[in-house]
Amino acid sequence: MQITVHADAADPMHQAVADALSELPGRLGGDGFKISLRPGRSGGLLIRPLERGAEVSYGTTAEGLRGFAAAMGELLETGAVTARSEETSFETITVMLDVSRNAVLTVEAAIGLVRRFALMGATSVMLYTEDIYEVPDEPYFGHARGRYSAQEITAIDDAAARMGIDLIPCIQTLGHLANVLQWPVYAPVRDNTQVLLVDEPRTYELIRKMLEAASAPVRSRRIHVGMDETYGIGSGAHRSRHGSQEPIELVNRHLRRVADLCDELGLQPMIWSDMYLKFASLRHDMHDLEVPFPPKEIAPIPDNATLVHWDYLSLDEDHYLRQIERHQQAGHEPVFAAGVSCWSRLWSQNTSSIAALTPGLRAARRAGLSEVMLTTWGNDGAQADLFSTLPAVQHFCDVAYTDATSSPFTAANFRGSCDGTLSTWLRADEIDRPLSESDASPDHAELFGNPGAWLLWSDPLLDLVPLPTVPLAPRFRRLADDLAAATQGGTAADQIISTVIDVARVLEHKVELHQRLRPAYRAGDAEAVRDIVDRLIPAVVDGVRSLRVSARSRWLAHHKVFGWEVIDLRLGGMLARLDTLQVTLTAWLSDPAQRIEELDVEQLSMFGPGAGGQIMRHDRVASPSPVN
Repeated sequence: MQITVHADAADPMHQAVADALSELPGRLGGDGFKISLRPGRSGGLLIRPLERGAEVSYGTTAEGLRGFAAAMGELLETGAVTARSEETSFETITVMLDVSRNAVLTVEAAIGLVRRFALMGATSVMLYTEDIYEVPDEPYFGHARGRYSAQEITAIDDAAARMGIDLIPCIQTLGHLANVLQWPVYAPVRDNTQVLLVDEPRTYELIRKMLEAASAPVRSRRIHVGMDETYGIGSGAHRSRHGSQEPIELVNRHLRRVADLCDELGLQPMIWSDMYLKFASLRHDMHDLEVPFPPKEIAPIPDNATLVHWDYLSLDEDHYLRQIERHQQAGHEPVFAAGVSCWSRLWSQNTSSIAALTPGLRAARRAGLSEVMLTTWGNDGAQADLFSTLPAVQHFCDVAYTDATSSPFTAANFRGSCDGTLSTWLRADEIDRPLSESDASPDHAELFGNPGAWLLWSDPLLDLVPLPTVPLAPRFRRLADDLAAATQGGTAADQIISTVIDVARVLEHKVELHQRLRPAYRAGDAEAVRDIVDRLIPAVVDGVRSLRVSARSRWLAHHKVFGWEVIDLRLGGMLARLDTLQVTLTAWLSDPAQRIEELDVEQLSMFGPGAGGQIMRHDRVASPSPVN
């Protein structure tokens, strides 16, 4: 493939293309394809087919890179391009990367994702860093958690700038700070285990240092200062010192102080708006559409602060529109934030994410919003590699540029930006498909729970979660076999799906263990229990041991070493519990009159029928006793 940028040598597109191609080895091979990039278009991008190639005309760097990737992908997929033009109505298209939930991307991996997002047409990237950045004279801030140095963040910012991407810090300045407040040195600024102490002068001394440290390494003067989910604000040390006060009053005062600090530092803050929506509702429900957003007399949002409305799990475009309009009717023009469902999972649930983000994005356009963003939260240990979110990010950008519910070019675009086979990456979503038809949500069948994760972490002896009676092992065997065949004939980028293959191989045996164990014991079936001891448990142990080795290798390919200890403890704990199960069953086989108390306990339904969209964390299925 031959790439020509028709611009003067100082045009940044030359460097952007070179950086992009460094992520896509082999693109400059002798396939005879030619792509010409021509700047100067007044708005949007235009792709025009040429003989064995394409010409891309564009206005902005984001448009040029998107057109470049789209042309590459279609040429690689079909050998020819389709004439088309695209223009987004949004001024900014942002992707947020959560690096605070144990998995801290290496600088190289973060840059790799930024470059892929740029090829999709994104304009900015946020790094969500609760405590994962260096604050001078605060050695406990991010201690032993893989925090970025200022130099590392600057390296990511430099790479982003070369791609035309604005790197925006995204931090917390009120709640979600348990990993900071765990240290005794921060007791003077702690209200409760998660929330900073409002009105305390030392709190604002610390926040000033945080704002300076987060913003200094980057070019952008925008900063997201968080303030979402500040549960229990004013209920701890603040109440002890000052008595009971309304939470909204505390948030208002605190926001005013933080906004003033941002103003002093020349920063333009953004905050999540969910707490104001919850304060307005008697049910404390941010989705309570019957109540308006609090008026400015009750919620005096500073003029320099932009609200960000996050909303992830509805399939109803009108729901999103009404939520946005609640902000607008109170005089606020929010940023709309959709989400990729990668929390509490071993692989990002792209299918569910696409089903939910599409109506949200269309509603944002109907409401005339100028800014949209996509979040990638890593709750429950960041088990899913952020690279697994790429199909949903591609779809998000495709909808942002085309106003369609789906694009006929998404598969080709994904090949162009990520060198991935879209159908294979989406097939990997099946690891979380509902276990039975009755398990699927009747209203939201597209929204999957996370059985791929909770089946792996479910304790093999306590066996808390009832499973359907239909054999589940064949399902996971087929998934592993199908994905193995697809990746064997796929691209280099497709090999990341080995994550799902390895888990499916474990689950093939582990679900059989769960489905057979309690019935065999209760029936006094020594032959069946002997088969579990001699065949099933060793198969699960071998699978978990293999998974532990491969998972560590994959973790270190994209992440700093810190945080792996959490996954290592879970896998090691599973091996220990399997050993306990083996010992317990072997003892029972020698004396079937003895009771196995764990298996005498009746299983209780964790959720009612139609709960296929429910998420269960590791600690929920590992034990009903606290494990954190």
